[in-house]
Amino acid sequence: MAADADFIIGRLLAEGDWESVKWLRREVGDKALREWLLGRSGAGLPPQSLRFWELVLGLDCRKVNTWIVRQKENPWHRRFAV
Repeated sequence: MAADADFIIGRLLAEGDWESVKWLRREVGDKALREWLLGRSGAGLPPQSLRFWELVLGLDCRKVNTWIVRQKENPWHRRFAV
């Protein structure tokens, strides 16, 4: 069950529509979402999503900057770049 919740949270934070995001915030709460992001150092979320959640959840911008830089340094991040 926990693995499913982890997967669902990640997908909704990265790609969920506004109704899905509202549902997730009601069900899990912002504190749990903040802890989820911090525990994974933002892994799995694109930079645009990380910036959005930085603002919504009040994440430290320096941490988010670090996560984004790490993603860009990762060769897998560039696999679809043209």
